Amino acid sequence: MASKGVVRTGEAYCLSCFQLVDRDAGRCPGCYSELVEEVKAFRCPKCEQIITLGEPQCPKCGLKFKVKTLKQTEPAHDDQFLMKLIEWGKSPEEAHVEEGRAMEKTVSQVETASAESPAGQLERLAQLKVSINELMQNRSEMLERMEKRMEAEKTRLERIASMTD
Repeated sequence: MASKGVVRTGEAYCLSCFQLVDRDAGRCPGCYSELVEEVKAFRCPKCEQIITLGEPQCPKCGLKFKVKTLKQTEPAHDDQFLMKLIEWGKSPEEAHVEEGRAMEKTVSQVETASAESPAGQLERLAQLKVSINELMQNRSEMLERMEKRMEAEKTRLERIASMTD
């Protein structure tokens, strides 16, 4: 069993005999190896050998590569960061819609919490307080960004007006 190495151009190679294969091939036509997985690969700049991404050295010519290892991060932290980036990229109208949805969700949580025990209600209220604080912080950040954009646009319009005069 062998792997199928796929280079940036989209070409696939059998990593057993290094023959060009179809991207969707299940078996190499040259060595008849079963191609069980698809991995990222690249060509050695010296000898053109197909090498699996992450290999520190070319097995054919011995050329050494700098291998960069990536540190695994916490998925939860990545998800939070991604959500924050998405929020920053939204237009003001989209952000208002999202705030409304989040508020509706927290209100429905409070309504369901009214049937719970007092301890559960306190916990839900604490969550509601945190959610409201986050919404207010997001709103403040959005307003700051809007003010900066407005100032930049005013400056740009003043420059354009001075050019036309």
